[in-house]
Amino acid sequence: MKQTWTPLERAGLGAAALVALLMAWTIVRVPVVSVDGRTLWGFHARLIHDTGRYPSPELGDPGFPIPHRQYPPLLPLLDAAALAALPVDTALRLVPWLSYLAVALLLSFELPRRDPERGRLLALAYALMPTLVLSEEGGADAGVADTLLGAWVLGAALLLDAGRPALAGVVAAAGALTKNEGLALGPLLLASAFVRCGDERRRFGPILRATLAFAALVLPWLWLRAAIPSGLDEGYLSRLTLEQLAAGAPRGPEVALQMVRVGFLHPQRAGLFWWLAVLLWWTSSRRAFALLDGRLAIVPAYVAILFVLYIVSPWPGVAHVQLSFERLLLHVAPLALLGLTARPAQPIMRI
Repeated sequence: MKQTWTPLERAGLGAAALVALLMAWTIVRVPVVSVDGRTLWGFHARLIHDTGRYPSPELGDPGFPIPHRQYPPLLPLLDAAALAALPVDTALRLVPWLSYLAVALLLSFELPRRDPERGRLLALAYALMPTLVLSEEGGADAGVADTLLGAWVLGAALLLDAGRPALAGVVAAAGALTKNEGLALGPLLLASAFVRCGDERRRFGPILRATLAFAALVLPWLWLRAAIPSGLDEGYLSRLTLEQLAAGAPRGPEVALQMVRVGFLHPQRAGLFWWLAVLLWWTSSRRAFALLDGRLAIVPAYVAILFVLYIVSPWPGVAHVQLSFERLLLHVAPLALLGLTARPAQPIMRI
Protein backbone atom coordinates (compact mmCIF):
# COMPACT_ATOMS: atom_id res chain seq x y z
CA MET A 1 0.00 0.00 0.00
CA LYS A 2 1.44 3.31 -1.08
CA GLN A 3 1.80 5.79 1.80
CA THR A 4 4.32 8.49 0.90
CA TRP A 5 3.44 11.42 -1.32
CA THR A 6 5.61 12.22 -4.32
CA PRO A 7 6.69 15.84 -4.90
CA LEU A 8 4.28 16.01 -7.88
CA GLU A 9 1.40 14.82 -5.72
CA ARG A 10 2.26 17.31 -2.96
CA ALA A 11 2.39 20.15 -5.47
CA GLY A 12 -0.93 19.07 -6.95
CA LEU A 13 -2.56 18.91 -3.52
CA GLY A 14 -1.38 22.43 -2.73
CA ALA A 15 -2.69 23.67 -6.06
CA ALA A 16 -6.06 21.96 -5.45
CA ALA A 17 -6.36 23.62 -2.04
CA LEU A 18 -5.58 27.00 -3.62
CA VAL A 19 -8.20 26.38 -6.30
CA ALA A 20 -10.84 25.60 -3.67
CA LEU A 21 -10.00 28.79 -1.79
CA LEU A 22 -10.12 30.89 -4.95
CA MET A 23 -13.53 29.49 -5.83
CA ALA A 24 -14.75 30.19 -2.30
CA TRP A 25 -13.54 33.79 -2.72
CA THR A 26 -15.39 33.98 -6.05
CA ILE A 27 -18.62 32.85 -4.44
CA VAL A 28 -18.36 35.52 -1.76
CA ARG A 29 -17.15 38.41 -3.92
CA VAL A 30 -18.26 37.95 -7.54
CA PRO A 31 -21.88 38.02 -8.80
CA VAL A 32 -23.06 35.30 -11.16
CA VAL A 33 -22.26 36.49 -14.69
CA SER A 34 -22.63 33.18 -16.54
CA VAL A 35 -25.43 33.46 -19.11
CA ASP A 36 -26.91 30.07 -18.23
CA GLY A 37 -26.27 30.54 -14.53
CA ARG A 38 -28.15 33.82 -14.41
CA THR A 39 -30.85 33.59 -17.09
CA LEU A 40 -31.63 29.87 -16.86
CA TRP A 41 -30.86 28.07 -13.59
CA GLY A 42 -30.84 31.22 -11.48
CA PHE A 43 -34.03 32.55 -13.02
CA HIS A 44 -35.88 29.27 -12.38
CA ALA A 45 -34.53 29.22 -8.82
CA ARG A 46 -35.84 32.72 -8.16
CA LEU A 47 -39.27 31.75 -9.48
CA ILE A 48 -39.38 28.87 -7.01
CA HIS A 49 -38.02 31.03 -4.20
CA ASP A 50 -40.50 33.84 -4.84
CA THR A 51 -43.61 31.69 -5.42
CA GLY A 52 -42.77 28.95 -2.90
CA ARG A 53 -43.81 26.17 -5.25
CA TYR A 54 -42.87 24.12 -8.28
CA PRO A 55 -44.04 24.38 -10.94
CA SER A 56 -44.68 28.06 -10.47
CA PRO A 57 -47.77 29.54 -12.17
CA GLU A 58 -45.53 31.41 -14.62
CA LEU A 59 -44.22 28.12 -16.08
CA GLY A 60 -47.72 27.28 -17.26
CA ASP A 61 -48.22 30.68 -18.88
CA PRO A 62 -46.93 30.50 -22.48
CA GLY A 63 -46.97 34.31 -22.68
CA PHE A 64 -44.54 34.73 -19.80
CA PRO A 65 -40.94 34.96 -21.16
CA ILE A 66 -39.11 32.07 -19.50
CA PRO A 67 -36.15 30.36 -21.19
CA HIS A 68 -36.14 26.56 -21.24
CA ARG A 69 -39.20 26.24 -19.02
CA GLN A 70 -39.16 22.42 -19.44
CA TYR A 71 -35.67 21.99 -17.96
CA PRO A 72 -35.40 19.64 -14.94
CA PRO A 73 -36.12 21.25 -11.57
CA LEU A 74 -33.61 19.80 -9.09
CA LEU A 75 -30.85 22.42 -9.33
CA PRO A 76 -33.35 25.33 -9.20
CA LEU A 77 -34.97 23.71 -6.16
CA LEU A 78 -31.61 23.40 -4.42
CA ASP A 79 -30.68 26.93 -5.47
CA ALA A 80 -33.99 28.19 -4.08
CA ALA A 81 -33.11 26.57 -0.74
CA ALA A 82 -29.70 28.26 -0.89
CA LEU A 83 -31.40 31.60 -1.59
CA ALA A 84 -33.71 31.09 1.38
CA ALA A 85 -30.69 30.49 3.63
CA LEU A 86 -28.49 33.16 2.05
CA PRO A 87 -30.61 35.70 0.11
CA VAL A 88 -27.84 37.12 -2.05
CA ASP A 89 -26.94 36.59 -5.70
CA THR A 90 -23.85 34.50 -5.03
CA ALA A 91 -25.94 31.83 -3.29
CA LEU A 92 -26.61 30.56 -6.83
CA ARG A 93 -22.98 29.44 -6.98
CA LEU A 94 -23.05 27.35 -3.82
CA VAL A 95 -24.63 24.08 -4.99
CA PRO A 96 -22.38 23.54 -8.05
CA TRP A 97 -19.30 24.47 -6.02
CA LEU A 98 -20.22 22.09 -3.19
CA SER A 99 -20.80 19.40 -5.83
CA TYR A 100 -17.27 19.97 -7.12
CA LEU A 101 -15.85 19.68 -3.60
CA ALA A 102 -17.87 16.52 -2.91
CA VAL A 103 -16.62 14.84 -6.09
CA ALA A 104 -13.02 15.91 -5.46
CA LEU A 105 -13.14 14.55 -1.90
CA LEU A 106 -14.81 11.28 -2.91
CA LEU A 107 -12.23 10.69 -5.61
CA SER A 108 -9.35 11.59 -3.28
CA PHE A 109 -10.48 8.88 -0.85
CA GLU A 110 -11.77 6.24 -3.26
CA LEU A 111 -9.24 6.23 -6.10
CA PRO A 112 -6.11 5.70 -3.97
CA ARG A 113 -7.90 2.80 -2.26
CA ARG A 114 -8.62 1.18 -5.60
CA ASP A 115 -5.30 2.05 -7.23
CA PRO A 116 -2.61 2.78 -4.60
CA GLU A 117 0.03 3.58 -7.20
CA ARG A 118 -1.81 6.16 -9.31
CA GLY A 119 -5.03 6.94 -7.48
CA ARG A 120 -3.86 10.26 -6.06
CA LEU A 121 -2.74 11.47 -9.47
CA LEU A 122 -6.13 10.51 -10.92
CA ALA A 123 -8.00 12.40 -8.20
CA LEU A 124 -5.84 15.50 -8.68
CA ALA A 125 -6.48 15.36 -12.44
CA TYR A 126 -10.16 16.02 -11.73
CA ALA A 127 -9.62 18.60 -9.01
CA LEU A 128 -7.41 20.74 -11.25
CA MET A 129 -9.33 20.49 -14.52
CA PRO A 130 -9.30 24.05 -15.99
CA THR A 131 -12.93 23.89 -17.10
CA LEU A 132 -13.94 23.67 -13.46
CA VAL A 133 -12.15 26.77 -12.33
CA LEU A 134 -11.33 29.06 -15.26
CA SER A 135 -14.51 29.08 -17.33
CA GLU A 136 -17.19 31.45 -16.09
CA GLU A 137 -19.63 29.80 -18.47
CA GLY A 138 -19.00 26.29 -17.17
CA GLY A 139 -16.82 26.29 -14.08
CA ALA A 140 -17.75 24.73 -10.77
CA ASP A 141 -18.70 28.15 -9.41
CA ALA A 142 -20.53 29.41 -12.52
CA GLY A 143 -23.97 28.47 -11.21
CA VAL A 144 -24.71 25.77 -13.82
CA ALA A 145 -25.74 22.12 -13.44
CA ASP A 146 -22.84 20.15 -14.90
CA THR A 147 -20.77 19.48 -11.80
CA LEU A 148 -23.93 18.50 -9.92
CA LEU A 149 -24.87 15.96 -12.60
CA GLY A 150 -21.33 14.56 -12.52
CA ALA A 151 -21.65 14.17 -8.73
CA TRP A 152 -24.92 12.23 -9.05
CA VAL A 153 -23.43 9.92 -11.68
CA LEU A 154 -20.37 9.21 -9.53
CA GLY A 155 -22.55 8.65 -6.48
CA ALA A 156 -24.77 6.18 -8.31
CA ALA A 157 -21.71 4.25 -9.53
CA LEU A 158 -20.26 4.03 -6.03
CA LEU A 159 -23.60 2.86 -4.63
CA LEU A 160 -23.76 0.13 -7.26
CA ASP A 161 -20.29 -0.96 -6.18
CA ALA A 162 -21.39 -0.94 -2.54
CA GLY A 163 -24.32 -3.24 -3.28
CA ARG A 164 -27.08 -0.63 -2.91
CA PRO A 165 -28.91 -0.89 -6.24
CA ALA A 166 -32.20 0.74 -5.22
CA LEU A 167 -30.43 3.74 -3.73
CA ALA A 168 -28.20 3.87 -6.81
CA GLY A 169 -31.34 4.10 -8.95
CA VAL A 170 -32.60 6.99 -6.82
CA VAL A 171 -29.30 8.86 -7.17
CA ALA A 172 -29.19 8.20 -10.93
CA ALA A 173 -32.73 9.60 -11.12
CA ALA A 174 -31.51 12.70 -9.28
CA GLY A 175 -29.11 13.14 -12.20
CA ALA A 176 -31.99 12.98 -14.67
CA LEU A 177 -33.90 15.51 -12.56
CA THR A 178 -30.84 17.78 -12.65
CA LYS A 179 -30.15 17.87 -16.38
CA ASN A 180 -31.68 16.19 -19.42
CA GLU A 181 -28.41 14.41 -20.18
CA GLY A 182 -29.07 12.36 -17.04
CA LEU A 183 -31.89 10.65 -18.94
CA ALA A 184 -29.16 9.01 -21.04
CA LEU A 185 -26.47 8.60 -18.39
CA GLY A 186 -28.76 6.91 -15.85
CA PRO A 187 -29.75 4.01 -18.13
CA LEU A 188 -26.15 3.69 -19.42
CA LEU A 189 -24.87 3.38 -15.86
CA LEU A 190 -27.52 0.85 -14.84
CA ALA A 191 -26.94 -1.15 -18.02
CA SER A 192 -23.22 -1.33 -17.25
CA ALA A 193 -24.07 -3.27 -14.10
CA PHE A 194 -25.15 -6.22 -16.27
CA VAL A 195 -21.61 -6.40 -17.59
CA ARG A 196 -19.92 -5.82 -14.26
CA CYS A 197 -21.80 -8.50 -12.29
CA GLY A 198 -20.35 -11.88 -13.18
CA ASP A 199 -22.97 -14.08 -11.50
CA GLU A 200 -26.01 -14.08 -13.79
CA ARG A 201 -28.25 -15.47 -11.05
CA ARG A 202 -27.64 -12.34 -8.97
CA ARG A 203 -28.01 -9.78 -11.74
CA PHE A 204 -31.69 -9.55 -12.41
CA GLY A 205 -33.22 -8.79 -9.01
CA PRO A 206 -30.89 -6.01 -7.82
CA ILE A 207 -30.67 -4.33 -11.21
CA LEU A 208 -34.44 -4.49 -11.54
CA ARG A 209 -34.66 -2.66 -8.20
CA ALA A 210 -32.30 0.00 -9.47
CA THR A 211 -34.28 0.40 -12.70
CA LEU A 212 -37.62 0.60 -10.91
CA ALA A 213 -36.28 3.21 -8.48
CA PHE A 214 -34.96 5.25 -11.41
CA ALA A 215 -38.25 4.98 -13.34
CA ALA A 216 -40.39 5.73 -10.26
CA LEU A 217 -38.83 9.17 -9.96
CA VAL A 218 -38.18 10.03 -13.61
CA LEU A 219 -41.50 9.02 -15.20
CA PRO A 220 -43.64 11.37 -13.05
CA TRP A 221 -41.29 14.21 -13.96
CA LEU A 222 -41.61 13.41 -17.69
CA TRP A 223 -45.40 13.41 -17.29
CA LEU A 224 -45.26 16.77 -15.50
CA ARG A 225 -42.86 18.21 -18.08
CA ALA A 226 -45.22 17.33 -20.92
CA ALA A 227 -47.83 19.66 -19.38
CA ILE A 228 -45.43 22.64 -19.28
CA PRO A 229 -45.44 24.81 -22.43
CA SER A 230 -42.17 24.76 -24.34
CA GLY A 231 -39.96 27.83 -24.03
CA LEU A 232 -36.91 27.65 -26.30
CA ASP A 233 -36.51 23.95 -25.40
CA GLU A 234 -34.74 22.13 -28.21
CA GLY A 235 -36.83 18.95 -28.01
CA TYR A 236 -34.07 16.64 -29.23
CA LEU A 237 -36.16 13.49 -29.00
CA SER A 238 -38.53 14.86 -31.64
CA ARG A 239 -35.54 15.67 -33.85
CA LEU A 240 -34.23 12.10 -33.91
CA THR A 241 -35.89 11.23 -37.21
CA LEU A 242 -34.33 9.77 -40.36
CA GLU A 243 -35.00 13.05 -42.14
CA GLN A 244 -33.22 15.15 -39.49
CA LEU A 245 -30.33 12.69 -39.25
CA ALA A 246 -29.86 12.73 -43.02
CA ALA A 247 -29.98 16.53 -43.06
CA GLY A 248 -27.39 16.79 -40.28
CA ALA A 249 -25.04 14.08 -41.54
CA PRO A 250 -22.96 16.43 -43.77
CA ARG A 251 -21.78 18.41 -40.76
CA GLY A 252 -20.81 15.22 -38.90
CA PRO A 253 -17.05 15.41 -39.72
CA GLU A 254 -16.89 19.07 -38.67
CA VAL A 255 -18.74 18.30 -35.43
CA ALA A 256 -16.44 15.36 -34.66
CA LEU A 257 -13.34 17.46 -35.32
CA GLN A 258 -14.58 20.24 -33.05
CA MET A 259 -15.32 17.73 -30.27
CA VAL A 260 -11.73 16.47 -30.50
CA ARG A 261 -10.44 20.04 -30.37
CA VAL A 262 -12.44 20.88 -27.26
CA GLY A 263 -11.49 17.67 -25.45
CA PHE A 264 -7.83 17.43 -26.36
CA LEU A 265 -6.46 20.59 -27.99
CA HIS A 266 -7.84 23.55 -26.03
CA PRO A 267 -5.87 23.79 -22.75
CA GLN A 268 -8.17 26.43 -21.32
CA ARG A 269 -11.06 23.98 -21.51
CA ALA A 270 -10.08 20.43 -20.53
CA GLY A 271 -6.37 21.08 -20.13
CA LEU A 272 -4.46 17.80 -20.05
CA PHE A 273 -7.26 15.89 -18.32
CA TRP A 274 -8.33 13.63 -21.19
CA TRP A 275 -4.75 13.20 -22.38
CA LEU A 276 -3.89 12.02 -18.87
CA ALA A 277 -6.92 9.73 -18.74
CA VAL A 278 -5.96 8.08 -22.04
CA LEU A 279 -2.29 7.79 -21.00
CA LEU A 280 -3.11 6.20 -17.66
CA TRP A 281 -5.48 3.78 -19.34
CA TRP A 282 -2.95 2.87 -22.02
CA THR A 283 -0.13 2.29 -19.53
CA SER A 284 -2.29 0.22 -17.17
CA SER A 285 -1.81 -3.53 -17.00
CA ARG A 286 -5.58 -3.77 -16.59
CA ARG A 287 -6.52 -1.67 -19.63
CA ALA A 288 -8.29 -4.53 -21.46
CA PHE A 289 -10.34 -5.37 -18.38
CA ALA A 290 -11.13 -1.69 -17.82
CA LEU A 291 -12.91 -1.64 -21.18
CA LEU A 292 -14.65 -4.99 -20.71
CA ASP A 293 -15.71 -3.95 -17.21
CA GLY A 294 -18.39 -1.73 -18.70
CA ARG A 295 -18.00 1.44 -16.69
CA LEU A 296 -15.28 3.07 -18.76
CA ALA A 297 -17.23 2.18 -21.90
CA ILE A 298 -19.97 4.57 -20.76
CA VAL A 299 -17.73 7.50 -21.71
CA PRO A 300 -17.44 6.78 -25.47
CA ALA A 301 -21.08 5.68 -25.53
CA TYR A 302 -22.13 8.99 -24.02
CA VAL A 303 -19.90 10.95 -26.41
CA ALA A 304 -21.48 9.06 -29.32
CA ILE A 305 -24.95 10.07 -28.11
CA LEU A 306 -23.83 13.69 -27.86
CA PHE A 307 -22.42 13.49 -31.39
CA VAL A 308 -25.79 12.39 -32.74
CA LEU A 309 -27.56 15.17 -30.85
CA TYR A 310 -25.09 17.73 -32.15
CA ILE A 311 -25.69 16.84 -35.78
CA VAL A 312 -29.47 17.26 -35.36
CA SER A 313 -29.09 20.38 -33.21
CA PRO A 314 -31.01 23.49 -34.32
CA TRP A 315 -27.86 25.49 -33.59
CA PRO A 316 -25.91 26.53 -36.71
CA GLY A 317 -22.64 24.81 -37.65
CA VAL A 318 -20.51 23.73 -34.70
CA ALA A 319 -21.52 26.61 -32.41
CA HIS A 320 -23.32 24.20 -30.07
CA VAL A 321 -20.18 22.08 -29.67
CA GLN A 322 -18.05 25.12 -28.93
CA LEU A 323 -20.48 26.40 -26.30
CA SER A 324 -21.36 23.20 -24.47
CA PHE A 325 -19.09 20.19 -25.06
CA GLU A 326 -16.49 21.17 -22.45
CA ARG A 327 -19.23 21.26 -19.82
CA LEU A 328 -20.89 18.05 -20.98
CA LEU A 329 -17.59 16.19 -20.56
CA LEU A 330 -17.76 17.07 -16.85
CA HIS A 331 -20.70 14.69 -16.55
CA VAL A 332 -18.48 11.65 -17.17
CA ALA A 333 -15.06 12.86 -16.01
CA PRO A 334 -15.40 11.42 -12.46
CA LEU A 335 -16.84 8.19 -13.88
CA ALA A 336 -13.90 7.88 -16.30
CA LEU A 337 -11.45 8.12 -13.41
CA LEU A 338 -13.39 5.47 -11.50
CA GLY A 339 -13.39 3.22 -14.56
CA LEU A 340 -9.60 3.48 -14.87
CA THR A 341 -9.27 1.76 -11.50
CA ALA A 342 -11.44 -1.23 -12.47
CA ARG A 343 -10.39 -4.60 -11.01
CA PRO A 344 -11.56 -8.13 -11.80
CA ALA A 345 -14.17 -9.94 -9.73
CA GLN A 346 -15.76 -6.94 -8.08
CA PRO A 347 -18.84 -7.85 -6.02
CA ILE A 348 -21.15 -5.34 -7.68
CA MET A 349 -24.42 -6.03 -5.91
CA ARG A 350 -26.03 -7.87 -3.08
CA ILE A 351 -29.72 -8.22 -2.41
